[in-house]
Amino acid sequence: MSGTDSTHHGPKTLTIFYILMVLTILTVVTAKLIPWGSSKSLAVIVAIAIATAKGTLVVQYFMHLKFEMKHFYLTLFIPLLLLAILIFALTPDVALTGS
Repeated sequence: MSGTDSTHHGPKTLTIFYILMVLTILTVVTAKLIPWGSSKSLAVIVAIAIATAKGTLVVQYFMHLKFEMKHFYLTLFIPLLLLAILIFALTPDVALTGS
């Protein structure tokens, strides 16, 4: 019996790498084609959209968050719950002392 059976159903690492390379080339081509003087905001919007797509791919596949969302939400929810409890607990104290 091997305990190393991993059943991640998704694109292979090289496929994601190639997609990232195409998006990087698209970023460079877009920067060369859109003149910065006339439509600077369009170039920035396109660059941010491409960077967001690339970042999403990296986070989902290389950091394995696509396959571990239950743990990610749990890790995010517990500290936010504790923060809410802390704020709720300290609000009367801050209100009464006035400082």
